[in-house]
Amino acid sequence: MVAAIGIDLAWKESGLTGLCVISKGVIRHWNASAYSNRDLLDIVHSIEFDRCVVTIDAPLVVPNETGIRSCERVFKKMGIHGHFLSVLGSNRTFLMKQFGSIRGELLLDDLTSEKVQVWETFPSASVVGMFGRRIPYKFSTGKTKTGVIKGMHMLLESFQRSERFSRFAGALDVHLRQPLAHAKTGRELKFLEDKIDAFVCAYTAWQLSAGDDQVGIAKGDLQDGSIVFSCFSTPV
Repeated sequence: MVAAIGIDLAWKESGLTGLCVISKGVIRHWNASAYSNRDLLDIVHSIEFDRCVVTIDAPLVVPNETGIRSCERVFKKMGIHGHFLSVLGSNRTFLMKQFGSIRGELLLDDLTSEKVQVWETFPSASVVGMFGRRIPYKFSTGKTKTGVIKGMHMLLESFQRSERFSRFAGALDVHLRQPLAHAKTGRELKFLEDKIDAFVCAYTAWQLSAGDDQVGIAKGDLQDGSIVFSCFSTPV
């Protein structure tokens, strides 16, 4: 049995982290909470699997003291269906000063095993790779609550139109569409944003676990690792 897990990792344990678990082709767990690394490890270890692919939206390997990683440099030059996306440049000096630790590195060390494969991912890139366009479902792109709500509806409609996501239709309705109908505050929308990113991460993990080649990769050098993201040859 194979499990696919997506984690939209907050910079600090006090922040909201999105988590989505796909097992046997259905979503088994989907939430956003102030998960500690220990909480995340306990959830992963509570799942029955022979093999597990975990994708995490966070820098996982950061050897450079300053500047940006080679995988980030490669990613910035990649056009995803004609769109060039920016990515936060990571270095040890900045991350340690801002957050006191590099959380993704710690989680990578604790998760990786013979049965568990861990990848760094970027859900915003996956959304463009899936649908061939930017969808402003985040405050960083939608800017206002009205803009974010409109963007989330656009994204949900895009999921609904594609056969690729039909098996998740019920979960998308319960976990996203219904709460979105009543969401009014920035906090409620941020909660849904983190859940969306966790689902997108998990979908990429599910593709990797199934050997689906519709995945892009920004390869850095051996020390920096790589960034993977969903990228359909024909956007849906």
